[in-house]
Amino acid sequence: MSIYLLVLNILVHLNYRIFLLAFMIFIFLSVNNNFSFNKNESVLLKLIPFNYYFDAIYGTFNENPNSSFFWDMQNFLHYLRCNASSFVHNYRFLDEEISCPDSIGYGLLTEYIQFTFDDIWLVTFLIGSVFLMIILFFLSRLKVNLLLIVSILISPGFHFLVFSLNTDLFVFLYICVLLKNNITKFNNFNFFILTILTLIKSYTLVLFTGYLLIFIFNKQLKYVVFTSIYFLFNTSIIIFHYFFQNSLLPNPISFTRSFGLLHDFTLLNQFIGFDEAAYLSIIVLIAITLLRKKVDFSKVKIEIDKLSVDKTILMFPLCFLINIYANWGYKFIFNSLFIYIIYASTNKSLKILLIFTNLLATTYYSIGWGFTENLTNLFIISSSKLLFYFYFVFSIYVFLFAILNKAKK
Repeated sequence: MSIYLLVLNILVHLNYRIFLLAFMIFIFLSVNNNFSFNKNESVLLKLIPFNYYFDAIYGTFNENPNSSFFWDMQNFLHYLRCNASSFVHNYRFLDEEISCPDSIGYGLLTEYIQFTFDDIWLVTFLIGSVFLMIILFFLSRLKVNLLLIVSILISPGFHFLVFSLNTDLFVFLYICVLLKNNITKFNNFNFFILTILTLIKSYTLVLFTGYLLIFIFNKQLKYVVFTSIYFLFNTSIIIFHYFFQNSLLPNPISFTRSFGLLHDFTLLNQFIGFDEAAYLSIIVLIAITLLRKKVDFSKVKIEIDKLSVDKTILMFPLCFLINIYANWGYKFIFNSLFIYIIYASTNKSLKILLIFTNLLATTYYSIGWGFTENLTNLFIISSSKLLFYFYFVFSIYVFLFAILNKAKK
């Protein structure tokens, strides 16, 4: 075990695809055989994210010194700086001077927040450093679900979040606090913070839906009314901002860097063509037919006594909204959080599939910036899509399972 973990830490620096394959084999063997890690093995496993990001950052700038790093946070702070006065920002590493953008597709509150500090890069660097220190501190103290957490930290979604430093990191940290402290009850301060986030990142609106469902099933009428007021207030502002002010609503499309149902439909409609998708579907159906006796769907089950029902209900609407839209890959981290919630209640086969889903959620780093059509890339992207749609359907099943259990009580 120690030797294998040491090899994984070395492979990180040699070849990403070989490392990914070796790490997935390690996950399969570890989960399938119920391996437990001693102190030294845990340290070696925790070292993988350190090595991974050291190599990723060094390799990125070694290949291209003008790479876009922490771009999204610079862009966000630049936009807020422009609310105070016109400001030209020299984007670090890209070495490009860019004037105030017309829109960055954020919520209404970003039109009024004024950031008056000129050194945007310094603030960006501080935010990035604090975020990474929080993650490293959490990793150093981690004792349970080590395989899953390490897999999440080196997943394409988390990698993309670190490199872009998108403001989704604030939502990510907020939800982590909710889950850690089991905040599934009504709290005005929490809802005030959620409102602030929603007026910046509009998709968090549906967290109110999760709370509404919990209060409805708990028969807490007073909290249903209060939560509905918060929900309608935020909804009206979002409608006004995006539909009446004609603000930009981001809708990214990429073969390797984005995901979602609307995204995949647009990709098929505008770039791939439904004929090629039909051929691929036939191949998948043939493979499923040949393997039908090997696949036992009765093994797809949830242990209700181990499922965090309220957390599942709270988190699902957010993930569902993200999964049916079109998003940059860093938003997959919210699916990672949902996987974390349900992980303990799944059996071995599901645990392996859920970890693999994290590792292959988007193919930005396994395929690259653009998509070159060859057999290896087709296999990688097909595996990614199959795992995503398996997870999408499975997440709906888990949510309905949680709802039915809540209703019975």
